[in-house]
Amino acid sequence: MDPSTETEVVIGGDVCPARLAGESLLGPLGVSRTPDLFMWTLDAALPAGTKRPGYSWIPFDPAALDELRLGKTTVAVTAANHITDFGDAGVRETLDELARRGIRHVGAGVDQNQAEQNLILDLPAGRVALLAFAETHPRVSALAAGPTAAGVRPFELDSCLRSIRAARERADWVWVVLHWGEEFVRFPDPEQRRMAWDMVDAGASLVVASHTHVPLGYEQRGDATIFYGLGNFLYPPYEEERGYQYRWHPASRQGVLAIGRYEANRWNWQPREVRLSHAGVPRQASHAHCPNYGELLPADLSEYAKVYPRLRRRERMGYRLQRICFMSWQERAYRIRQLI
Repeated sequence: MDPSTETEVVIGGDVCPARLAGESLLGPLGVSRTPDLFMWTLDAALPAGTKRPGYSWIPFDPAALDELRLGKTTVAVTAANHITDFGDAGVRETLDELARRGIRHVGAGVDQNQAEQNLILDLPAGRVALLAFAETHPRVSALAAGPTAAGVRPFELDSCLRSIRAARERADWVWVVLHWGEEFVRFPDPEQRRMAWDMVDAGASLVVASHTHVPLGYEQRGDATIFYGLGNFLYPPYEEERGYQYRWHPASRQGVLAIGRYEANRWNWQPREVRLSHAGVPRQASHAHCPNYGELLPADLSEYAKVYPRLRRRERMGYRLQRICFMSWQERAYRIRQLI
């Protein structure tokens, strides 16, 4: 085998960029060399415009982007709900800042035409087409781009499948990145599994997702791999506009890296679990398990639909209990005032 075709890819979940005082992330994540591609989802925006009403706003320091240029090529997936926190101007400034710092992006744009563009990457192993989409209402509330309005490439299954088939004609592999799912629930719903399987059938060899802020498992479908949710990658506590610090509970301080290696003429994808410090900085977890849903969950979706409501109830209850125990005192006081 030609060693030049050996390729390593690292994909992380949701990111709110943070200053790390020059500290490198790669070593503590167990990554021994600079990957050919490092990709993560930007779940924040630069505060350059009008705040989106009735929403949590997550700004970041643009200088913190330098801490995230971790690959020979670095890609920020911008199909995320918080990319529009500060309106059209915020989207424009965020995308411009990524470009100024040599970080490529996919999934959002200053208008519909830019948001719907695929990103074509020529890696040592071959050509990859990256397609990125975000759910809009009701779960994720990402704002779709319009003819003259900034926003994300919205997820709609039929359109997504058409795009996969078209991209497959131009690339060796098609990878789909999604911002979807119910926050803090560590299992995909039956419809998500069906849609992910449809994407694989249409030609996607990798489907990877974020948004839930907790890690989910993965599943093999033939030669394709599906990561249903990578959780948080780099995400410090942040100041809510309602006057308190939002502190992540323990389940949200876990995440998964999707590690892909092209060897012997095939891609091999493996999960690597990470744990975030109280400051939101990831390290490789010493004791963690990313479940293989192909072994854990029923292969028959009608059977899975019967057990999923119980799994969801358990997840929602666990989330509420952890939030009560681990929320900041400022948030606790705010919640009490709301009840009085």
